[in-house]
This record gives sequence, C-alpha cells and structure tokens, in this order.
Amino acid sequence: GRSGVLECDVAGTTEIEIGYLLAQEQWGKGYATEVARELVRIGFAELGYERLIAMTHPDNQGSIRVIEKSGFAFERLVELEKGPRLIFGQHAPTTA
Repeated sequence: GRSGVLECDVAGTTEIEIGYLLAQEQWGKGYATEVARELVRIGFAELGYERLIAMTHPDNQGSIRVIEKSGFAFERLVELEKGPRLIFGQHAPTTA
C-alpha cells in the first residue's frame, strides 16, 4: 500500500490531506486506521500543520469509518473531476 501527507487543491482551496491506499486483501485488519492515525500525528507533531483533511468517495463506508476513528469530522461534499468526495477536517490539538 501507500500513504502520505500531501498538499492538494480542493475546489480552489489549498488543503493538506492525509491519504492511504491498501491492497484489498488487507482491508478490515485495522491497518488503514493505524496508518491514518500515524499520519495525523506526523502532520501535526512533526510537520507542524494547523489543519488536515481526509477525502473519500461517499460510497466508501470503510474509509469513512477509518477517517472518523482518526479524529476527523465531516465538513462538506464537493464535486471534483474524479467525482463526488466527502471532505473531513481536523485541527491541530491546542496546548495550554
């Protein structure tokens, strides 16, 4: 599989997205959740981003669960060249 934190354009806005792709035979084993949570940690703690997003197709219930378990909240539905995508966002934790 592949994963990473990358800059992307979402409907004219520059966002920082976490992304992951696993072989189908690895689905349902918790790997995507583990990877997504680590990407969130890296994005905030190591790369210093203030906000991250995750995107998925509206029909991808497995990915929606992974995204929600990783601390993201649904924000909006957008129509991109590759079709509709649900956008989930998360802000860096604040330290007092």
